[in-house]
Amino acid sequence: HIEDGVEQGRFLLEETRTTADFKEGDWVKVVVDQVGSDKARVRFGTMKGIIPVASVSWCRKPNPATAPDYVPAVTDVRKVLNNGDIVYASITTPPEKEGDAWTLNLEIMPKVQGAIVSIDPTNGEVLALSGGYSYQNSEFNRATQAKRQPGSAFKPIVYSAAIDAGMTPATLMQDTPIVFENSDGTLWRPENYENSFYGYLSLRTALVKSKNLVTIRVAQKIGIRKVIDRAKALGLEAPFEPDLSVALGTASITLMSLCQAYTVFPRMGSWVEARQVLKVEDVWGTELYKTEPVTHEAISPQTAFIIAKLMQEVVNSGTARRALTLGRPVAGKTGTTNEERDAWFMGYSPYLLTGVFVGFDEPIPMGKFETGSRAALPIWLQYRKGVEDDYQAQDFPQPEGVVMAKANFREGSKDGMVNVSYFLPFKEGTQPSQQSYSTDIGSGGGGSLSADDDLFKQGFE
Repeated sequence: HIEDGVEQGRFLLEETRTTADFKEGDWVKVVVDQVGSDKARVRFGTMKGIIPVASVSWCRKPNPATAPDYVPAVTDVRKVLNNGDIVYASITTPPEKEGDAWTLNLEIMPKVQGAIVSIDPTNGEVLALSGGYSYQNSEFNRATQAKRQPGSAFKPIVYSAAIDAGMTPATLMQDTPIVFENSDGTLWRPENYENSFYGYLSLRTALVKSKNLVTIRVAQKIGIRKVIDRAKALGLEAPFEPDLSVALGTASITLMSLCQAYTVFPRMGSWVEARQVLKVEDVWGTELYKTEPVTHEAISPQTAFIIAKLMQEVVNSGTARRALTLGRPVAGKTGTTNEERDAWFMGYSPYLLTGVFVGFDEPIPMGKFETGSRAALPIWLQYRKGVEDDYQAQDFPQPEGVVMAKANFREGSKDGMVNVSYFLPFKEGTQPSQQSYSTDIGSGGGGSLSADDDLFKQGFE
């Protein structure tokens, strides 16, 4: 804030750029010259600008318990800005002629951080990496150094272990409350996001809707040790405690390591180590160092394809629907931890895998509804839209040993139990043979009702 006219003059002299140096989206520091209810007049260098009231509608005291959608927009600029304030603004509309006012948006330097990693899954080459909002302000690389909980972005790893344990995308599991007693006598009550319960869901729908309680039961049925072994087989290094919460992504890992692990799906069974440095040459062109792709066989092509197809369903009709605007075949999974402290989106095609993490450096709530779908996926989408023209569209190749079949069964919904029909991938020999709707829970390629009932009872004993 500067009220003294001399000081304001000195501030304006610091801006040496001219009209020709600015383009749409550029940030600039401005001094507020005059404030009205509908706009603020500002100056920067020898130029003048206007910040309209629509640009300040988001300004409010942060309240993590309330989503911005439910807070009235600011309708008076005088509640936000005062004469003499020094603020950031971005260019939206240049003036039509020299001397006219620029139209600007009010901006704020974000405190929330994030990271993005993009890997060529065919060879592990890291094509893009950003470890934070500003390297000038923080040299900490959140892509390679920050270990955070991936939340539901870990679920595809759980489901891959379930497929190898004999389950199918049509296996039905309970989506009802469950309680576990910890070793210290305390109780653990895992919950679904927004506390919705559908009764019984197929693995397909449980992944599409990112249902925690189904994932917990899947992990319990196949054994949490198989989930941990699968994570380690994919190169993930973390203190995986042998308890069911691991299935919900509670073990802290880096974005880079999760991107490496995810390459197992577009690669149809093997994952590849990320290569940030391809080779090093001296000033004379002599090669001093060179890397080659290092791959690790982990799962079968059939399992990798099934998970990829299920993750395409997440994009087509689940929590990652925003990614549909890419207009290409893509598989993905959102991830959100308790109180929206971490937001993730992992999305991939056969030719490119990209992961995004968003969160404060200190794991505090970002705000209601700041989920992987809302906070991380738009960043992923903006990046991918900028590079997709460099690639030809590709879908995931179906390997031998997988059949696509229609599965008809009843599962839960917000309207109760309903008949559903899905075209799903199955390992050959596990596809349903019947074509009529089943009225028995646990059919359609699913597990038995009694097995799940036993799990439910154990949770309350």
